Amino acid sequence: MKRRHVIFSTAMTLGLLMLIDADGLTALAITPSGSVELDAAGFEISDPVSFRYDRFRDRFLVLDAGRSQVVVIERSGELRCIHRFDTAFASPVALAVSEKGDLFVAGENSDSIVIIPDYDSDTAVSSRIISLGPGDPLHRKGTDAPRSLSLAPDGRLFVVDAHHRGVSTYSQTGEFLQSWEHLGFATRLRTGSNGILVANARVGGIIVADLEGRIQRRLGVRPERYRSPVYALSMASDRRGRIWVIEESGALTVLDPSDRVLLSLPPDAFLHAVDIEIGAQDEVYVLDRGARRIAVFVPGETGTRAGSWGRP
Repeated sequence: MKRRHVIFSTAMTLGLLMLIDADGLTALAITPSGSVELDAAGFEISDPVSFRYDRFRDRFLVLDAGRSQVVVIERSGELRCIHRFDTAFASPVALAVSEKGDLFVAGENSDSIVIIPDYDSDTAVSSRIISLGPGDPLHRKGTDAPRSLSLAPDGRLFVVDAHHRGVSTYSQTGEFLQSWEHLGFATRLRTGSNGILVANARVGGIIVADLEGRIQRRLGVRPERYRSPVYALSMASDRRGRIWVIEESGALTVLDPSDRVLLSLPPDAFLHAVDIEIGAQDEVYVLDRGARRIAVFVPGETGTRAGSWGRP
């Protein structure tokens, strides 16, 4: 097996981050392309724990657990609006946004989800609350809380609960649809047009399944490829099926569908990376909780020799 080598952190100063394979060719390179600063005047963000990129409206939705709010920011970095939650609603821990602009927010130690219809509207709208649990064998109403939310292209709401017992699906009105216990010990999940990604808390790795919960493969756990399993804190897939992972350690790792490591950035590449999103053109957004910013990267592939570090 050919050995693959991660980039040196000093490559950051050259503005090009690369993975170099055994033949001296870069498999994947990403170029820093600015950032969106979350400590700008007017944002009032104290603890950004998660975010979503709304590609339909070209905006970021940042979940601020410290002030119990969601801050909507234009791609240019300008403040669009702020949605604050009543003190009766627990500290927000997860969010999702639908294609039509409905915002779903889950609170810590709560079995309810707050829905803000058309979050981008200039007209004040009333939020509504749906309760999770009734009819779901994986949930005990009143004791469980969602820890990760994602909306499938068909509108179903996918939920991972705080006790990692599996993945459940609901309608956007709160009706229980289906649950999958064989996807248990889940900590995070993401949905896409081709299926779902589920991070496993017990043995590590990422489960790739279709939208009906049928497991297709497992990534990031093979001992012949990984010294230790990949424990994902957040992940997202791009148009080419590459999976971008923020690990619990804060490292950024990119896997291809065949479980090959394409890129690996050490934890010290960020102060405290906690979430990742992929844009419409495969641009990469990383939420750095420690630096209170969204770092922006543009991926690309080259045939650059190792000794040239991406320069002629």
